[in-house]
Formats: sequence, structure tokens, C-alpha cells
Amino acid sequence: MKPPGNLELRPPGGVDCKETEPTKPLRILVVEDSPDNRLLVQAYMKGSAHRLTFAEDGKVALDQFGASVFDLILMDMQMPVMDGLTATRAIRALERELNAGSTPIIALTASARPEDVEMSRNAGCNAHLSKPISKQKLLSVIEQYGKNLIATPEPVFVKMPEGLEELVPEYLASRKEEVPLLLKLLAASDFKRIRVLAHNMKGNGGAFGFPKLTEIGYAMECAAKEADAAALGQHVGSLAEYLERVQLQSGS
Repeated sequence: MKPPGNLELRPPGGVDCKETEPTKPLRILVVEDSPDNRLLVQAYMKGSAHRLTFAEDGKVALDQFGASVFDLILMDMQMPVMDGLTATRAIRALERELNAGSTPIIALTASARPEDVEMSRNAGCNAHLSKPISKQKLLSVIEQYGKNLIATPEPVFVKMPEGLEELVPEYLASRKEEVPLLLKLLAASDFKRIRVLAHNMKGNGGAFGFPKLTEIGYAMECAAKEADAAALGQHVGSLAEYLERVQLQSGS
């Protein structure tokens, strides 16, 4: 499956590209084996609200991707252990297995030959950036792919049950922390542990003021019993989306 999007990102000639950033901070996975290049990206992003996670090779990147959620991936192509093309193919395969959305992947390479661009596209990359990468070019591509995430979903207002005002925020934070764990367990086909987490969510979600979590927990538990990875992928996605939208209100 070939991803949409332009393969070469080049600022139009004579146009002053402003270094603007999307209003929503992005979770960015930077896959780069060179310590100098990792420091360079950090310097470019200094003062930014974006959250960076670094991986020194494709294998580490795949593990990171399976254990967390990212909005954008910057993928170096030439790395030891597992190269960028192999890692990109593996990430796309994992997304299909989990029935998850497609995370934008930007290929980073010192080679700009047409055949290299085509190879990265066929592997599943959305775009291709040639090194050396300037700060302007990096911020431009982040802005381009971040625009789709700027729109904030409609909030879900949840009234905290009386007497539980001190407990509910901690409960909500714990459920958010479980999303990366659920993705990791799903990638490992550990349906038994998923079933336990889902059962607990089903049992206590409503008590803390989140009947939606009880509903999702029930659906996840049923899917885990059937070892239905596709359905679980959808339910975990629904869980993550719901938790991002929740805004707590006092019950008084």
C-alpha cells in the first residue's frame, strides 16, 4: 500500500517559510544512529512544545512504536541492526495487524536519487527529506504533517462523583498510561493480560464517573477472550481517543 503525500518537500523558490508550529504539540519519534544528528535535531527543536523520543536504530524504533503512540516519525534510512526501509515496512505491517491508523513517516537520507525516493515510498514512507536538513526544512515538514492534528476534538465533559474529586484525576491518568501498555501487549498477542486490564476497566470505570470506560472495557474483554487482534486494535484506538477528549468537572 503506497501512502499519500508528496515525496519531496522543497520550499518554493523565493518564498520565506516562517518557522511556525502547529498549536498542538506532536509526539515525534526520531530514528537516527548518528549522535551528532540527534543533537542537531534537539537543537532545532529547542523551545518547542513537541515531545521527542529517540531511537538509535530501526529495531529500537520498532520496539518504541509498539510501546507508545506517535504523531510523526523521522526515519533515517542507513542504520545498523535494522535499516530504515526494513523498520518502515515492519511499522506498516504492525499497523495493519492492529488495524490502526497510518502514522506519517518521513525518510531522512543523504541520497536524493530517484530510485532511493521510490524505495522509501514503496516501503511506506510519506515523504523524503535529503540531508543535510536545515532547521527551516525540518520545521516545515513537521508543520505540514501536524496540520492534520491541529483540530482539537470536541471535549467530553465528565462530572466527578461527589467525594471522589481527589481520586478521579489519578484514575484518569492511570488509564492514559495504560494505552501504550495495551498496544505493547497487543503487539505481543498477550490476550490474557489485556483481558485482565479490560476486566478491571469494565468493573470500575462507571464507579469513577466514566461509564464509557466500562463500555470500552467490556468490548475489549470480549475481544481478548476471542483473541481478536483486529477488534482490540479498534477498541484501544477508541480508548485513546476518548481519554484525550475527557475534561473533568466538579460534581457540585
